[in-house]
Amino acid sequence: MAWRIGLYPRSTGFDRMLLLATAILVVQWLFSRWWLKRFGYGPLEWAWRCVTWWQRVTLRRRPA
Repeated sequence: MAWRIGLYPRSTGFDRMLLLATAILVVQWLFSRWWLKRFGYGPLEWAWRCVTWWQRVTLRRRPA
């Protein structure tokens, strides 16, 4: 998979890797902000609460 962005074994082209990592972090940050404005819990936290409490927990954030 790394060859698709120009990274090969013993490659010194870390600028592409750094750019890709930065882009991934920015996308995750934007999605996380969008999600947490609308929902009270993250998706895995919500599933974990439902399983441990044996009932469906409200996912939507209550209006302020």
